[in-house]
Amino acid sequence: MAHLRNNNFEHLRNKAFELGFSSFAVAGIQLPDRYAAKYRAWLDGHYNGTMDYLNTHLPLKENPRLLVENAMNVICVSFLYRCEDPLPNDPDHGYFSLYARGRDYHKVIKQKLNRLAEEIQTIATDCSLRVFVDSGPVFEKYYAHEAGLGGTGRNSLVISNTCGSFIFLGEIITNLPLPITGKTDFDPCKSCERCISICPTGAIMDNRQLNANLCIAYLTIEYKGIIPHALAARMGNHVYGCDECQLCCPWNRKKRYSQEPDFKCRYTADFTKLENLLKLGESDFLRTFEGSPIRRIGYESFLRNTIIAAGNSANTQYLPVLEDIATRTQSETVRQHTVWAMEDLNRNKTKVCSQTDK
Repeated sequence: MAHLRNNNFEHLRNKAFELGFSSFAVAGIQLPDRYAAKYRAWLDGHYNGTMDYLNTHLPLKENPRLLVENAMNVICVSFLYRCEDPLPNDPDHGYFSLYARGRDYHKVIKQKLNRLAEEIQTIATDCSLRVFVDSGPVFEKYYAHEAGLGGTGRNSLVISNTCGSFIFLGEIITNLPLPITGKTDFDPCKSCERCISICPTGAIMDNRQLNANLCIAYLTIEYKGIIPHALAARMGNHVYGCDECQLCCPWNRKKRYSQEPDFKCRYTADFTKLENLLKLGESDFLRTFEGSPIRRIGYESFLRNTIIAAGNSANTQYLPVLEDIATRTQSETVRQHTVWAMEDLNRNKTKVCSQTDK
């Protein structure tokens, strides 16, 4: 039977902290039917947008023993990623979500979790395990809550009472019998609804779930194709991701910063100027964002998002470069958003001239 030799649970906890994790806890593998049913209802409501893989992965999420035979527990960790923010956030600079300004977190966190898994293997007998970071078919928020890492916020994110919500989650599913650290009764929100009222697109539902179809993070990262004009007009300067519902959260008011060098911001304020982002070619995009999660969305979506931001800026200086893009692009998505952006800027120009004449 799988077991830890010499009761080395505390050794594992200390190893996790040594690797830089903010918390280390354990949840039982059992998933209540009511949680899976709520998730299925969310999928049935098509709130997952075009993320069809969430339906495909559902059998594995509902039965994690299909991932690890005889799994008993889930080791849950969190990792603070927020670093000091050197970038301006205004209409003439593209906004990149805080988590995406350094090296791709999938690689960073998975590497650290693999080291923790290796440590487990050295002090355990007959141990089976698998490591997951974000992209795996695991109900990571449920297990994080059950393990006591934090409570679920109205924006559906896990919020820790020590680290806030700017945290990555990771899991190790294992057949090891480990002490359960205990579910938290912590409710981070209570009567607070700041994130609901501040969300630019109204994506936060009233049951601590998101409508991905309206979420700026989903639209800029996951969604491919033409974004409805009325929705794009509410996306502001967001080029990759969105942090609005986190930046307004009282639990993030105290700015706790990660000490992980890989998460330090790679970009300068000058680089994120829309006039510079609009001029990036595909080869420049691929080279600049190598090793970054931003690279995964592809050049077409990146350019589309930047064009939307330019159209929302009210700054007519972008008209010449937008006209150039419109004549050169072979992408219908890019062309359509360029047309809309130019129409919006010209409309604003006419409005300003009319007010000046008065």
